[in-house]
Amino acid sequence: MVEVASYLDPAAINRTSLQAKMGGTILKEFRKSVQTAEVHFPTVGPIGRAAADLFDELNSKRSDIVHAYPITNSSNAQILHRRLDTKGKHFEVTNEFLNGFISRLEDVSDQLYKIRKIVRPDLDD
Repeated sequence: MVEVASYLDPAAINRTSLQAKMGGTILKEFRKSVQTAEVHFPTVGPIGRAAADLFDELNSKRSDIVHAYPITNSSNAQILHRRLDTKGKHFEVTNEFLNGFISRLEDVSDQLYKIRKIVRPDLDD
């Protein structure tokens, strides 16, 4: 995401500096770079917004994974569990959950490659 943002708005994005930031800051700068680039590359806008929205959702899920803790479930198996206090919702971090997370990360990556191909066709993926 940082790489693509630096191609979308090279005057404003310092790639090295942005790489050291947290996901929320990277997302904010990426959204700004999409808006800037959309003037010259109109097709980038919808793709960039979709990638940003999905990244935002996944960034939140990543936090849930990181903050999950081990418990013994009702089947007597050790699992990772996450309690979302604000919603009173509990869920297990299952293999299916993780596989879905990884699959959606690949969707973000695909969108970023589409943008990169538009703004930097010379990189020839």
